[in-house]
Amino acid sequence: MKGGKFLQKLGLYGGGSQKILCNFIIVAYSVYDYISNLKGIPYPSDEYVNMRETINTRVAKRLLYLSTSSGGIYFKAGQYIGTLERIAPKEYIEVLKVLQDKGPALPYEKIKIVYEADMKCKIEDVFSEFDKTPVAAASLAQVHKAKLKETGEVVAVKLQFPRLRTQTKYDLFSMVKELDFKQEVVNAERTRQNFKKYSDLYMPKNNIPLSSRRAIVMEYVEGVKINDIEGLKEQFGEPQKASSILIDVFAKMIFLYGHVHCDAHPGNILVRQHPNKPKGNPQIVLLDHGFYCDIDDEFRLNFCRLWYAMVTMDYGEVKDLSGKLGIGQYFRYLPLLFTYRTINAKKPLGGTVSKEEIEFLKGKDEVNFEKISFLMQKLPSEIVFIFKAMHIIGLHNFRAGGQTRKRLLLFTNDAIAALAYKHSIFYRWWLHVKFWFKLIIFEKAFWLYQRIWGFIEIKFDEKNKAIEQ
Repeated sequence: MKGGKFLQKLGLYGGGSQKILCNFIIVAYSVYDYISNLKGIPYPSDEYVNMRETINTRVAKRLLYLSTSSGGIYFKAGQYIGTLERIAPKEYIEVLKVLQDKGPALPYEKIKIVYEADMKCKIEDVFSEFDKTPVAAASLAQVHKAKLKETGEVVAVKLQFPRLRTQTKYDLFSMVKELDFKQEVVNAERTRQNFKKYSDLYMPKNNIPLSSRRAIVMEYVEGVKINDIEGLKEQFGEPQKASSILIDVFAKMIFLYGHVHCDAHPGNILVRQHPNKPKGNPQIVLLDHGFYCDIDDEFRLNFCRLWYAMVTMDYGEVKDLSGKLGIGQYFRYLPLLFTYRTINAKKPLGGTVSKEEIEFLKGKDEVNFEKISFLMQKLPSEIVFIFKAMHIIGLHNFRAGGQTRKRLLLFTNDAIAALAYKHSIFYRWWLHVKFWFKLIIFEKAFWLYQRIWGFIEIKFDEKNKAIEQ
């Protein structure tokens, strides 16, 4: 990229504070790009839209450079933006989607020293074969296929980039736990224990004696990525088979176990034929267990209650629970974030937020940058991570052709299971009955409302703001 080469010539791109300065310049210049080039162009004219798309592409390329050159948290940020298909501009998605498949990798001679330094031996002493070309590379590490010398087993060797611990001292967020691969093994084993009776989820076995804080040797497992829709169709007929399992897995993580995988991008989710079921039955293989959110039981149950209140439209309870969580008056945004329904919405569970509704909210000043920024500051970190996990799983489901309604119903089923735990079966039955009764009554009323009055028509003024009818 020209901008990157220019900064390197100036000596502004290096480690530590120089890297921060370089990244600040990239971000600041991108903001200036929008302000200076869109100024004076009428919105939403064709000229404005075309110019914005051009700027979006330029900025996305700068973000790609920042992500790949800085690595670490910057790579993760770019990777996450590339998944925001319903939120980020399409130009961002198109440019940054390459980060889902492969990140920048180090040459073999530079990466092998990590294993040899940690294990105090040569690569050749442990592995009879070692593919010098990585099969995957991400923000913190790269993965090589190898064969154990002693047993002949084919394994995957995950090696952390050298000097990464020094680099992250200057990053914006803490990545200390994720840099300790022994913690990744602990996370994986805890998830394996949680799902020991759930055969539709599989996690590669770790070879602990051959692993260290910067290297993991694990079982090599093959499969198609969750976003390879054609591959899923070829093997399983319907991609929704895999996405439904994935939804159920994350619902259980969030509502039942409070141990949530927070890096569910496509490269970390493989789908393979279930080894113990007839052909056409998928099994999810979950990789990279470095980044988890642990939720204590009190918070987890409060979130279960909050979810149940949102899907049953008990907004008085939503308000009360939001007060306990420190969200206050911004409770009314929670249904929009998690269920795509505003508090005053007159549509079924799983209905999408239309462009007209969004413009209406903007026109009523219900949604603006200040309020959303304040909301994200007020939300507990656990809810932010839960939202991120739910959003990414929702995107995988959407790409597979799955329904938002089915996803929300699966989440609700596990929320009820968590709330009914240690209670009688009648209590669980009552929660289900109450949920379905309210859902059916509301949706029948919505159907009747639509038949009599039709949809609410929203008109726009000359400034493209919605006018309430």
